[in-house]
Amino acid sequence: MADLFIKGAKTDLQESDIFQPLKEDESKKVTDHLEKYWNRELQKLKKLEYTVDKNGQKMPLKKNVRPKLYKALFGAFWLPYAIIGIYIFILSCILRILTPILQGWIISYFTQESNSTSQIEKNKTMIYIACLVICLFSTALMFNHINIMSQQVGMRIRIACTSLIYRKVLRLNQTSLSRTGTGQIVNLLSNDMNRFDLLTLYLHYIWIMPIQIIIVGYIMWQKVGVSILIGIGILLIISIPVQGTISLLSRSIRAIIAPLTDRRIQLMNELVAGIQVIKMYAWEKPFNKIVSITRALEIKKIKFSAYVRATNLAIIVFTERLLIYFTLIMFVLSGNNLNDDVTYTLATFSNILQLTAALFFPQALIVLGETIISMNRLEGFVKMQGSYKELIESNKDFIEMMNDLISTVEEKKEENARKISEMSLKNMLISKRFSEVSIVSSVYSLPNDDLTCMENNLEGEEMMRGQISSKVYRDYLHHGGNYFILFVLLLVFIISQIATTGNDYWLSYWTNLEEVRRNKDTAGANQIHKNYMNMRNDSFLASIFTLNSDGLLSKIDAIYIYTFCIIICTVTVLFRSFLFMNICLNSSINLHNIMFSNLLQARMSFFNRNPSGRILNRFSKDIGTIDELLPRIMLEALQMTSVVLAIFIMVAILNRWMIIPIIIQIILFYLWTKFYLKTAQSIKRLEGVTKSPLFSHINATLNGLPTIRSSGNNIEKMVRDRFDELQNTHSGAWYQVLACGTVFGIVVDTITCLFMICLCYSFIVISEYGNVSGGDVGLAISQSLILVGGLQFSIKQIAETFSLMTAVERILQYTNLPKEPIITSDDPLPPTWPSQGRLTFKNVSMKYDKNNPFVLKNLNMSIEPGWKIGVVGRTGAGKSSLISALFRLFNEDLKGEIEIDERETGTLNLQELRSKISIIPQEPVLFSESLRYNLDPFNQYDDVKLWEVLRLVELNELALDQNVLCGGHNFSVGQRQLICLARAILRNNRLLVLDEATANIDSYTDALIQDTIRKNFKDCTVITIAHRLNTVIDSDRIIVMENGYIVEFGTPYELLHDKPNGYFKQMVDKTDNQMAQNLLEQAKNAYLKNRNNRNLNLSTQNSGESDIIITEQSKL
Repeated sequence: MADLFIKGAKTDLQESDIFQPLKEDESKKVTDHLEKYWNRELQKLKKLEYTVDKNGQKMPLKKNVRPKLYKALFGAFWLPYAIIGIYIFILSCILRILTPILQGWIISYFTQESNSTSQIEKNKTMIYIACLVICLFSTALMFNHINIMSQQVGMRIRIACTSLIYRKVLRLNQTSLSRTGTGQIVNLLSNDMNRFDLLTLYLHYIWIMPIQIIIVGYIMWQKVGVSILIGIGILLIISIPVQGTISLLSRSIRAIIAPLTDRRIQLMNELVAGIQVIKMYAWEKPFNKIVSITRALEIKKIKFSAYVRATNLAIIVFTERLLIYFTLIMFVLSGNNLNDDVTYTLATFSNILQLTAALFFPQALIVLGETIISMNRLEGFVKMQGSYKELIESNKDFIEMMNDLISTVEEKKEENARKISEMSLKNMLISKRFSEVSIVSSVYSLPNDDLTCMENNLEGEEMMRGQISSKVYRDYLHHGGNYFILFVLLLVFIISQIATTGNDYWLSYWTNLEEVRRNKDTAGANQIHKNYMNMRNDSFLASIFTLNSDGLLSKIDAIYIYTFCIIICTVTVLFRSFLFMNICLNSSINLHNIMFSNLLQARMSFFNRNPSGRILNRFSKDIGTIDELLPRIMLEALQMTSVVLAIFIMVAILNRWMIIPIIIQIILFYLWTKFYLKTAQSIKRLEGVTKSPLFSHINATLNGLPTIRSSGNNIEKMVRDRFDELQNTHSGAWYQVLACGTVFGIVVDTITCLFMICLCYSFIVISEYGNVSGGDVGLAISQSLILVGGLQFSIKQIAETFSLMTAVERILQYTNLPKEPIITSDDPLPPTWPSQGRLTFKNVSMKYDKNNPFVLKNLNMSIEPGWKIGVVGRTGAGKSSLISALFRLFNEDLKGEIEIDERETGTLNLQELRSKISIIPQEPVLFSESLRYNLDPFNQYDDVKLWEVLRLVELNELALDQNVLCGGHNFSVGQRQLICLARAILRNNRLLVLDEATANIDSYTDALIQDTIRKNFKDCTVITIAHRLNTVIDSDRIIVMENGYIVEFGTPYELLHDKPNGYFKQMVDKTDNQMAQNLLEQAKNAYLKNRNNRNLNLSTQNSGESDIIITEQSKL
């Protein structure tokens, strides 16, 4: 690790610096291990016995024999985690308990009671100090190692479950796949799986807590008697009913939030996958609306969850003080005298109990509740029905299986035939580069370099180097509130910390007061009087309370002040937590909305350069971070930092000799933290970057699942092995994050132990030259003990905040994307535009990116109203690029002029332009909303009109309120394409584009679409990107594209008859002889039929490598 820190301090770490995971942490090994136990659970299905209820339904006789994932997890990972439990018991119930006992012995040396018989001589005290420091160092060392061991087990569980999900994805049958959205899978991987990392960190404290309470209760019983029961009772009330309620609330809220997040991420996946169609339909606004509604529902629950967490974090602050308060009040009101030993031993024990009972125990309950929800979701997913083989292995009832197969057999025949055709026609790329098997469906013709860039997620992921700029923090806070709100937050933090520290200081003051009162008639009273002279006849207290005859505050009045301090502390800390959470949530809401709005308006070149996994990572993992994780971590960092600073100030006031060690310690912490953060942030970025390929790989696998399965077991094994490799890369980065944090914690705690040595021994030195009160020593030591572990926790939470701010940084990158231009015209379009459908290209050239070559080159053509145009050419010739130019999808790199009905499209608003052109895309895109929404997202038409268009495309058996599943899997491909045709009919535009719309459907649906288009668009201009020549052979004109040029333009018959060596003639000749002859006959018949219908005046000039000039004038 030393070499890594040194390298990280000098330069940015690279992927090559990521450690290989340990053998026991490798993805394949841990997943095989878990799968073995999960298969044992599945064997229970073979023993499942059924009975028949009164309704004739089959019911299992015993519910507990069903397979349970938690049992498989327990069987696979219980042993290493049980060993960690033994270590935690030694730490919590032995080492931590010794600390206040040793502290009490040390304080006794400084007590001022003249009649005391328990004075400890100096040498023994110095030995006790050495023992205290050794105990603290051992505690710190063990605590840090326990944390990394626990998180390592959690990492293994997460790795195993993640790979189990992926293996299940590869085996899902079509029915299960249609019910499973990409959003659900991404959310499982990005949010649900992370619960295991936290669960293993806290779970053991559920049984450690009661044992520790019994041990501490017994020890304190010896000092305060029955009063300790009051304090422990308060602690248990806070820990069990209150924190238990918070845990149940967190669990129920999590169960509500998870499907809402699934839904939002699913919508985002549909947006990214169908962004070209959304832009061509000009559907940004309605899509924005449904995402906003889903986000509003999600954030409403997240807000409630955040306030629950805020309550929990506030309780952590004042639980310890409430325990001390009720115990001491009961102790004093019972007639006992308050002394240093009782106060500060109780304070340290309370801090220990508070750490376990108010922090670790409730955190365990909260995380356990959330993990149960996540585990149920995971279990539901891995129990989904898979392949035929898996059905047999799970012993599914044969009748149910046959019914399942029979109900889908007809659809399967059609689907399988289509998929076989797709394999040869669709541009599917299986690449063994970075992603080994990255399946990219190319709808638009992109250069090979772009495709390589799209599949290579890690190399393309933008990483901002160096420390996160202050602008990121400033932007994050400013998105949460204005300057006044932020000033109020700062003021509340200061007031709440003063109230908290003031509460502790008053307890010390009261303890010293009672010592003065108790010893006023003893031999040492004069010396005590000198030390605490300011306590007598205090003018400030005298102005509020009536002092006793000896000039001291009465016990009752001291209790009143103590009560007031407790109330102020509790109220201000609660208000601080709620206000901070509210600001963070406002920031999260605003950042999401701005990022989403920018994404909708982003240029198409952005989506071509960035894989879907990278974009989805922003809306899943990063948004999840700033929604839930970052506010909690940041609040913990601020709370603990305030406590640490207050402790330093208090120690400096009590012991001025410690000012220099405090300054030295702060300098050391600053230098070490700065040195650590350079490496930690770099590793954290690498961890985030190595996460994106997992999402992209999952997404690519889902999109290319038919191809993977049809390619045989070798390809399936290859993609699974590649996923394990990606997991191993991420696991190596994650383990480095854990290891760096552990090294950092050990160094910080070591420095703190040295500080404790200076503090304790300095008091002994001071006592040689003057009297030191036991109250001051007790307050200083008990407060400084919080620094051991607390200071490390504070700095680690600050460092973790810095790391998590990379999520904000990544989101902010997407709030300033290059947008499509917003064009406003002084001459607004009439509602009926385009009324004719005339289309003219003048010197049009286009490229997909400024650094790429042109894909369209100097196009010139004029298409008259009502013409039916067929566009043909080889793959990559520029056919689909022609459509991109028409819709101005790459507006920034589009040259020349495109006119529709004499209006230059470059001067029109893009939304308005695109809404006036209808398109039926090659891949029918449906969204997981109602059928009504998929037809009319703007709610412009009544149901009668919608039913009419469904009848025209022979889909009148469908219901408008019928839900469309993810990707439209509850419809056949033909039905999906017919729905897209219905959209085009509904819009009733004069210009229609068909982008190889019938390439992947059966012949009947193809004929239905062609016939419907002829009937409903007979007066419209129709441009068809042709895959099958017979679909465009009767067109008015054929455009032949080659290498971005128009190389031929004319009637089909003229191109076949007059140019025997032409491009179009060669394409026809490549079909079989019979098909070629039929095409020629169809072209001739169409030519004769249209001879006297239209006149054509066309002048098209192309200049380039071929120097082809096309000028045709014909009278038909």
